[in-house]
Amino acid sequence: MIVMTLRVVSVQRNIGVSIAWVAVLYTLPVFGFVAYILLGEPMIGRRYRERVDQASILMNDMARREHLIFDKGQDLLPATTAVLAK
Repeated sequence: MIVMTLRVVSVQRNIGVSIAWVAVLYTLPVFGFVAYILLGEPMIGRRYRERVDQASILMNDMARREHLIFDKGQDLLPATTAVLAK
């Protein structure tokens, strides 16, 4: 149980999920162990991680481009507001 508790705490990133799995492990030891092995262990493969990293790079690039366009639009905004105010 101690080894499984350490595994759950070290693998899970969300503290609420960790507490829930530890509660299940201590309440129903055999069922909890089998359930965690089948459902709780995050199995993220190397290809999945690579795809997530590529998507993150693309999203960051897109956000950087959109920010530059937004900045250009912001520079024009006060001029049009001044024209409308006259």
